[in-house]
Formats: sequence, structure tokens, C-alpha cells
Amino acid sequence: MTTTTTTTTTTTTPHPAIRQANTTAFTRDLEFLSSLANPYYLHTLATQGHLSSPALLLYLRHLNYFRHPRYVKYLQYPQALHMLDLLQHREFREALKDQGWANEVANRQARHWATWRDPTGDTLEGDDAAQLQGAEPADVKPQQPQAQATPAQASAQ
Repeated sequence: MTTTTTTTTTTTTPHPAIRQANTTAFTRDLEFLSSLANPYYLHTLATQGHLSSPALLLYLRHLNYFRHPRYVKYLQYPQALHMLDLLQHREFREALKDQGWANEVANRQARHWATWRDPTGDTLEGDDAAQLQGAEPADVKPQQPQAQATPAQASAQ
């Protein structure tokens, strides 16, 4: 004698009010996390004393759920997750009170954006290369286009 059991799974959609509250909370979290990508905003939070608030530090830990693939896809500024990591360290939060430090973080961020696909910076030309390398634009020589080999020359090599 064989018995089979079937299990039925029912999915219920949450009540519209709960769904709206969840959507609102998610949107708030996403917007706040995205704002953490801005070093000048972090500087403002630090100078106003918000980054030393235990409640804010708990909230920052709460935002770690965005690391899950289900949520990370919504981030427009993925460097916000790196800033979230750095904000866990008291030294970083204290350093952000210095405007010069915030400027340095912003400059490093801009250099990363300019070269993240090409860490050597070889694809940068003219004013962009000069700005990132600290030279004056007039000091940078434009790259000469390289002559491409004809198919006959390429096969001879």
C-alpha cells in the first residue's frame, strides 16, 4: 500500500497598506544609502555630529541588506557600499570632519571613475590625463594615432 501526499503552497500577497509601507521603507533606505556615495554629504553628517549617533550607526548596519543580490541591483552608486563599510570605523567617521579629507576622498573617487576600466590610465588623453596626473594641459602631448597594418603586412609578421 502506497500513500502519496501532496503539499499545496499558497502565496498570499501582503495587505496593500503593508506593501506600501515596505515600499516606502525600501525607497528611503535606497535613497539614504545612495547619498552615502557623496563624500561631501558624509562631511556634512560628520560635522553636524550625526555620524556619532548610536541610532544612526545601528541604521547603517541595517543597510547591509543591500549586499544581497536581490537588492544590490537597485543601487545606482555601488561605491555607496564601500562607504558603508568605511563608516563602520570610528577613525573614518572622525576623519570626515576635516574638509580636506572629504576633498581627498572625492578626488580619489573621481580618479577611480575615470580609470576603473583602464587602471593604467592609457585611454585618457589631453586635458583628462593632465588633470589626473597633476600636469598642466599644455604639458601633455597628444597621442599620435598608430598606423594600422594592412592585411598583407599583418600576415607577413
